[in-house]
Amino acid sequence: MVQTPLVAEHACVEVEAAVRLCEARGVAVPGAGAGSARDAACTGLMEAWRLHRDPASFEALARLAQPVLAARARARVRAMGCRIDPAEVVQDTLVNVYRYPHQFHADRPGAFAAWSTTILDNVIRRHLRRNHMGRPIRLQEDEILAQQADARGVGPERAAEDAEERDRLATVWSLFLALYHLAWLELGERERYVLGLVELHGMRYAEVAAVTGSRPEALKMVVFRARKRIHERIGSLLAIANAPRGGDGTAVPAA
Repeated sequence: MVQTPLVAEHACVEVEAAVRLCEARGVAVPGAGAGSARDAACTGLMEAWRLHRDPASFEALARLAQPVLAARARARVRAMGCRIDPAEVVQDTLVNVYRYPHQFHADRPGAFAAWSTTILDNVIRRHLRRNHMGRPIRLQEDEILAQQADARGVGPERAAEDAEERDRLATVWSLFLALYHLAWLELGERERYVLGLVELHGMRYAEVAAVTGSRPEALKMVVFRARKRIHERIGSLLAIANAPRGGDGTAVPAA
């Protein structure tokens, strides 16, 4: 698309404002070199957002990058002939840019252009999977090469999946510890004491025997039985938690 003088002048004003904002945040805008001044300014704003989480930096970045992202989204959607709203693709891309600044590396003037292109392509892929459309996205060779420099980082989608997996694991682990504690409290005092020395303090059976005055063989049996009781109690508590409920909320016994 050929820019009119008015549009080009407005773009220059936006870039100059972006550069001033970066300088105010103590972030140097990399020299554009062979790339565009807009790309370099976007890279500087993204770095300011990564370092300071400054809303003004992100708002300026969104305004400056939106036209380029919109044109890129329209070209991708048109090339694939799919029914995806380019505006929704741009919005989702900016949301990912907002959420994952720690994945960004400002190692060259066009770093943001390459990184945001990767995010945009991933957003389109997600829309295609959601719509059960399996047609792959074909990238131009120069775009693939541009993205290779950013491939060392984990992509935004993978980062989100990893974060969700960590949250699920933390929830399950917290539940297990709570159930273990309940089962632990139901052990006898001697069982808790001996099991604590072995499992919490990492003592050998010979060392525990010296402390308690019992034979190591007897202590091994105490620990074995205590572990078995805890295992069975946790299983029982999980079965109760997963049992179907009646109208009053109580568990319904199995037939």
